[in-house]
Amino acid sequence: MERDVQGLAGELEGKVPLYRVDCDAEADLVWAYEVLSTPTFIVFCRGEPLSRVAGEVEVAEVRRMALDAEGSCASVEKMG
Repeated sequence: MERDVQGLAGELEGKVPLYRVDCDAEADLVWAYEVLSTPTFIVFCRGEPLSRVAGEVEVAEVRRMALDAEGSCASVEKMG
């Protein structure tokens, strides 16, 4: 899955930023966002969690979440 996510990061470059968090080094983030298993993908819009999925999922699902968020956040920014 790691390779697929790296490919997705390249595909989304310039559209939707993708970040990887070291759960051991960033325990405060793990706690704050209630990450119970890895991998966990959380999509944010304006600093707030918009959607999430945990576990081994198809990269297409993560892509869909990211692109949906891109559209949702763009709409929020245009309205706000």
